[in-house]
Amino acid sequence: MRARALLHGGLVVLLVCLGYLGYAAVTSDAQTASSAPSLVTATRGVVLSSVTGTGNIAAGATADATFRSTVAAQPVTSISVAVGQQVSAGQELARVDDTQPRQQVASAQAQLDAAVASQTKLLQGLTPTELAQDQAALAQSQVGLTNAQAALSGTVASTQQDDATASSNVLQAQATLAADQTSLADAQAGGQPQATVDALTAKVTQDQAAVSATTNAAASTRLKSQQSVQSAQGQVAAAQAGTTSTAAGNAVKEEPASPDKVAAAAASVLSAENQLSTANQAEADTVLRAPIAGTVASVSGQVGGSGSGGSTTGSSGTGSSGTGSSGTSSSAGAVGGTSATSSGSGATSTAGSGSGSKSTTTSSGSTSSGVDVTIANLSTLQVRVGFSETDAVHVAVGQAARMTLDALPGQPFTGTVTSVDIDSTLVNNVVTYDATVSLDAGQDTTQVKPGMTTEVSIVTQKVDDAVMLPSAAISARGTRATLTVHGSGGKVDQRSVTIGLRGDQSVQILSGLQAGEKVEVAPPSSVSSSGAAARLASSAGGGIGGAGAIARGGGGGFTAGGR
Repeated sequence: MRARALLHGGLVVLLVCLGYLGYAAVTSDAQTASSAPSLVTATRGVVLSSVTGTGNIAAGATADATFRSTVAAQPVTSISVAVGQQVSAGQELARVDDTQPRQQVASAQAQLDAAVASQTKLLQGLTPTELAQDQAALAQSQVGLTNAQAALSGTVASTQQDDATASSNVLQAQATLAADQTSLADAQAGGQPQATVDALTAKVTQDQAAVSATTNAAASTRLKSQQSVQSAQGQVAAAQAGTTSTAAGNAVKEEPASPDKVAAAAASVLSAENQLSTANQAEADTVLRAPIAGTVASVSGQVGGSGSGGSTTGSSGTGSSGTGSSGTSSSAGAVGGTSATSSGSGATSTAGSGSGSKSTTTSSGSTSSGVDVTIANLSTLQVRVGFSETDAVHVAVGQAARMTLDALPGQPFTGTVTSVDIDSTLVNNVVTYDATVSLDAGQDTTQVKPGMTTEVSIVTQKVDDAVMLPSAAISARGTRATLTVHGSGGKVDQRSVTIGLRGDQSVQILSGLQAGEKVEVAPPSSVSSSGAAARLASSAGGGIGGAGAIARGGGGGFTAGGR
């Protein structure tokens, strides 16, 4: 049994060794084949550099027509157009009730008439009747002043008499008190009976109370007198002021109109005229008219509803924008960049990345539940495309563009860059600059509709009749590169070349290489034979260990990878 186990183990070792020798031979042949260099030939041709982005088709001009705020609250009485209808500039689109605007016109007209009448009267001066009325008013004021002055004199005389009477009462009470006080002193000094002294004492106390009462009464009388006089004086002052005011007013009325007054009257007339003009405009605004000629793209609102909305505004049509991969100044964008359908960048990396979102730009105007008619001028179409800041510096007005629509993949269109925004836009935290590309005239655009997604490629640089190599043949950056050139007779040499334009698919060679010469392209990295052999040996060791385990220790010397 032991001999048989040893025999089996030897056979296993022999088979593994034979397998390894065969694998090594195949690997060696494969390495020999793959080590042969890949060659490309320098040619002459056109090197193009372009940037690519996506956007949406939009009308060259659109406008939202909504009722102005002056009539926005009025109910809609009619809507005259429908989607798809062709309209001309100024054509009626809808109406709202004009009852209130007409009333405002009548009120403004009345105010203007009043301002004109006032101006006329100012220029003509006072009539005889008005002069007589002014003189009568002044005479009445003077009579009032005379009466007030007479009343003041009477009040002064009356208060003076009252004050004198009150003062006399005080003096009389004081005299009585003094006499009684003397009598009391005499009685006390002369030893009069106590009853007499008590009676005199009570009389003195009574006299003192009388003095106090008359003194208070006199003070109250003087206060009332002062108040009466002050009131009468106030009436005189008021009458005097009224007379003075009436006289001054009459003098002003009778003076000829001053230049300031004439100017103020003219300003009042002008203000009333402006108010009337505004009212007339509000009445005219009850009819909504097309701001531009074109096709009705949408209609909102209904008869009987509110006409609320913003003012009639027009705006250039725009579509959604995004940044796209490009090969601007580098072959990396063309070779590895993703042709983005929304936004992306690949100008300076070997694999451009695409990320972002589309945002549709709508025409201006406030959103409301009222009447809103959108008109699109489809005679011209355009696309708004956003480019990263590294791509945007190469985009300029007048550059040619090629467009492919998702909905019409087999029908390319041409266009021209008509504008490039100065201000940036932030898309997914990436700075972009929007460019407008207008479709060239003369193309069949009957199937093209606003909102269709399109990819736009703009040629930013071009070199004709250039010595060029495929972009994959040059991995170095900058304007210099070292190439391995294979000449005739198997001659190989290292050569330094000067690089010009790095295009989307090819690179311009300015010097150091001629058309027709072959250049070596480095092959992709491969696994070395020694590494493969090591992995095979490890795998073989494990297998042998397993065989040893089956032979119950017969192959125990090769159990390195057994478990």
